[in-house]
Parts: sequence; structure tokens; C-alpha cells
Amino acid sequence: QTPSGTRDTLAAGYWSNISSFIFDYEWRHFSFDGDAGTVVGSTKHRPGQDSYFPGVVFYSNLRFSWKATRLVEPFFALDWQNVTGTYNHSRHRYVDNSSSREVAPGVGIMFNINRRFSFTARYTHSVEGRNVPESNAYYVKFVYLWP
Repeated sequence: QTPSGTRDTLAAGYWSNISSFIFDYEWRHFSFDGDAGTVVGSTKHRPGQDSYFPGVVFYSNLRFSWKATRLVEPFFALDWQNVTGTYNHSRHRYVDNSSSREVAPGVGIMFNINRRFSFTARYTHSVEGRNVPESNAYYVKFVYLWP
């Protein structure tokens, strides 16, 4: 990711690298898929302000599903993230309460309309969180695979 942009809320002000391992295991009646990864950023420098090294993000999003029929696939999901503390280089210390963690299980159902089109509905609710807004969300996903 690049640090450029016209708004601070959209442009982090530092470079970061997002690396993920993505997997998908398919069996006759079940599937297990997800990702695991990290986000590592560079030190944020702004003229006249302290320099900060953002916390390193570790995450995983897992899904275990049962292929009930060709059309219907209910699943359990688990999302996890952990962020190490932000380090203030100018003051040589970590920023108070800047590390965070969340564990959020969920349930959902995927409808495989045909080989190229699917629709998924999911609900996720956090069971543990520290220094982060806890998840309590509904998600909807439409996927179209073109040849």
C-alpha cells in the first residue's frame, strides 16, 4: 500500500506490505478455506510531528463448510486479528493502549446458484476484543466467475 492521498483518514502516511497465505481444501461433503497473513508498515514521518512505527498486524479468516446439497452450503467461520503496539520513535516508547486483538466467530450459508454464480449471507459477532470496536455484523457477498 502506498501512503499517498488527500485525506489522513484514507492515506496512512506510511508504506505497508500486506502478505497473505490463501488456501482452499475441497472434499466431497466438506470444505475448509481461508487466509492467514500479516501487515507490516514503515515508520510514519510527518514534518513537525513525532515519528511512529505502526503495530504489526497478524490475521486469519477461516471457514469450515458442509456441502449439504449442490445448492446449499452452511458454514462456521472464525476471524482473528492481533495488532502489536504502535511505537513512538521520537519518545522511545510504545503508545499506551495501542495494541489490539479480536476473536469473532460466525455462521453463514452459501448458495451455489451455478458454476459461475454464488450468493453468501453471514453473521459474525465478537467474543473477545481489546482496544478495537468489536464486530457485530451481517455480510452479503455475490460472486460471479467469468471464463
